[in-house]
Amino acid sequence: SSEPAAPPAAPGGEHERAADGSLPANFDIPNFLGYNDTELDKGWNERFQIIMESIKRVDPSLQRSGKIDDTLALIGLAQDFLYSAKAYGKIVISEVFLPDAEKTIKPAEMGGVAGGSKYLVQDILFKFALDVHGLYGGNDAAAATVAGHELQGLQAYFNCQGPGLSLPLIA
Repeated sequence: SSEPAAPPAAPGGEHERAADGSLPANFDIPNFLGYNDTELDKGWNERFQIIMESIKRVDPSLQRSGKIDDTLALIGLAQDFLYSAKAYGKIVISEVFLPDAEKTIKPAEMGGVAGGSKYLVQDILFKFALDVHGLYGGNDAAAATVAGHELQGLQAYFNCQGPGLSLPLIA
């Protein structure tokens, strides 16, 4: 009787995989991927740009391992970013009708009025698309439509992957 082979140990041999092949919850992906504390102290955008530049430099004729490592780094960053964005976003949304002085996360003065109220927390910019300045005749739906178009435009530019083109991490 031939038993299936046990799943391989986690990279680096520091952690054993579970019977289903998954990594343990305490597996340190940033450390495994070679990030040091200095790199982890960088903001979301700087880390995103580093990973994207690394992905662009991978030679397609070389082994897949470099591309896999970069992809795992991007997935980890995106998951962390989304977790943080959701947590802080819930606060911004739940406090939208409070006076600014009572808000946990205060609106940021960043210039421009078309994007509505802006909030900056942990290097994440939130644009709360309401027509707070009457630019769209008080129509919040129009302000939200414009914000949606901004995201679509960023996604289109991102998909172009033009040389020298760097775009922010967005959700």
